[in-house]
Amino acid sequence: MAVTIKEIAKKAGVSIATVSRYLNQNGYVGIDSALKIKEAIKKLGYKPKNAISAKTELNLIEINFSQINNPFYSELYEYLATILQDKGYDCILHLDHYQEQDMQYYLDKYKQKKIVGLLTSSPIQISKKSGKLNLPVVSFDRVISPQIPTVQSNNYDAGMQIAKSVLKQKKKKVIIIAGSKEDYYPISDRIKGMMCVFNTFDVKFDLRSISARESIIAS
Repeated sequence: MAVTIKEIAKKAGVSIATVSRYLNQNGYVGIDSALKIKEAIKKLGYKPKNAISAKTELNLIEINFSQINNPFYSELYEYLATILQDKGYDCILHLDHYQEQDMQYYLDKYKQKKIVGLLTSSPIQISKKSGKLNLPVVSFDRVISPQIPTVQSNNYDAGMQIAKSVLKQKKKKVIIIAGSKEDYYPISDRIKGMMCVFNTFDVKFDLRSISARESIIAS
């Protein structure tokens, strides 16, 4: 007997409407709900009867992160999804788990009308075969190519401001707790800014790496 949307909703602990939005990629679905639905589909062995022909008509923008264990990314996704919906776009989350993807992967999706744009915080390999980038794409905090607009903050200056704030508290030894080493960029500039100030004022510091998952467990 075929698995129904109602069964998926019950298994995932979400509404039928939420499952429908997830399956049709039409409308916003929270990250937690999406993960529960995905797991329920896998356990129940659900297979859609028909391909979604309407998908080509969706204004679907793909949002590419390396991971969402860091609360920053989950909050950013929800913010972007809200803004995009207000502008008449739907969005889908893609996690590359620090596996650098080739731009051709996204260009093929664009040509097949599966997506109309890409927002990424992860590095993307641009090979010669990619040619001209007709795909609308914006990167944030990571410079990928001169062809791609990048939204950045001044991380080095931010690091200096953080260190100066610590100095005002007259601490003699400081521990800098950074994210996982795989995700040091772009926070590496922030760390360099802190180190510059601490070295200038001869303040001892210890740099330690901790993943977002570990920090959540510790809290």
